[in-house]
Amino acid sequence: MSRARLFQRAANWLKNCIKTKEQAEEAEQKRRAFKFAFGQLEERVVLDADFTWNGVDVLMDNYTSKGSEALEVSETATHYEFTLAEGTWNGVDTAMVFGDGTDTLSVDKASGVGTITSDGAGIDTSFAAVDFDAAATLTDVSFTGGDISQSGAIIADTVNAAFIGGEIDLSNAGND
Repeated sequence: MSRARLFQRAANWLKNCIKTKEQAEEAEQKRRAFKFAFGQLEERVVLDADFTWNGVDVLMDNYTSKGSEALEVSETATHYEFTLAEGTWNGVDTAMVFGDGTDTLSVDKASGVGTITSDGAGIDTSFAAVDFDAAATLTDVSFTGGDISQSGAIIADTVNAAFIGGEIDLSNAGND
């Protein structure tokens, strides 16, 4: 082996030793710098809303929102359902209207409900297929919100329906 080659190998070895030593020192500094610290987190924004039921009327209001939370309106064979994207409903549960502490408020279609009102300014509302004529005693529905849209037909032949919002898209072909 030539002398130049021998010196080159020795120089490379020294470089690797120094680099390894520098890397070890850097890792030690990072390890020393890392400390557990406890701090206050930002407040979590959760949509909560109130509901009241007086035996005839359902009122949904007092939505607390600072983001893009939404209300989804749907139905089952026996109930209308109002589901919050985040947060929970606050109110007094009865056999006919219930959902306190959950994200879904259910209104029994046989409850004798006369009006359903949602006063949710700024809350986007979307409707799945909903037949408001299915509750024989229902006369009025009113939804005030941010944007209002639908993914299924809204049937309201015998009901006074009001939709007040920023952008309203109720263009489903099955609407009645």
